[in-house]
Amino acid sequence: MKQFLFPFILLILVLFSGCPGTQPDETGTFELNFELKVNGADGELGQKYQISGKRFLTLDSLRFYISDVVAIKSDGSEYPLTDVVLFDFDKTGKTTHGSGIFKAFPVPAGEYKGLKFNIGLPATLNHENPILYNSADYLHSSRNTHWNTTDGYYFLQIAGLADSLISGGTPTRMSYQIGMDNLLRFKNYATASTHAFTISKNKETQFIIQTELTETLSGIDFLSIPVNHTRPEGSALYNDAVKVMDNFSTNSFYKVP
Repeated sequence: MKQFLFPFILLILVLFSGCPGTQPDETGTFELNFELKVNGADGELGQKYQISGKRFLTLDSLRFYISDVVAIKSDGSEYPLTDVVLFDFDKTGKTTHGSGIFKAFPVPAGEYKGLKFNIGLPATLNHENPILYNSADYLHSSRNTHWNTTDGYYFLQIAGLADSLISGGTPTRMSYQIGMDNLLRFKNYATASTHAFTISKNKETQFIIQTELTETLSGIDFLSIPVNHTRPEGSALYNDAVKVMDNFSTNSFYKVP
């Protein structure tokens, strides 16, 4: 009897192991996509926009770091995507997908509750020496995103030409380079049903976040104070930098359902 039973059990195990389902080596592509908006419409570098009142900005640079990017599985476990990414809206050499800029990651197929990440760099990365990285790395000195090893990197860069209806003169160069450890901000997009997504084998899934420039600069007189390099901590410029970073991380980001 045992001689007949063992082959039968082995056959059952083989059949069950071949049943359809998500296998460990099944992956899809997760695309984290940021779209620039200005006054609710698609934004573009090189265009002149009315930001607030009589203040205008011709934006020519928008860059920011995100770090510790983690996908949250439906069971609450985490799947790390990357330590750091620099999103750069510069038209030259940017990877486009629709109206936004994106980074793609291979992710195991399955159901996910959402995503979480930091805006900026944690202290462990913020004070690294940029010349020690490979030239293709997001933290290399060629990115021009670094003050020094004491103060670290710029988390957010906004630059362009500022003017007004009544200025009547040459536009003012506006350059905001905002960083320092205390300005790291955390975003959790795994708390609502609209944050959930599915990764399917060999398919692309987009996770789109819009960032609104007018919200980022809300309450900031970038024409009267066109340069902000954050430092020193506790200064008027630092306080403005805190406001810009809070605006950017809290009021500017909108997850597209």
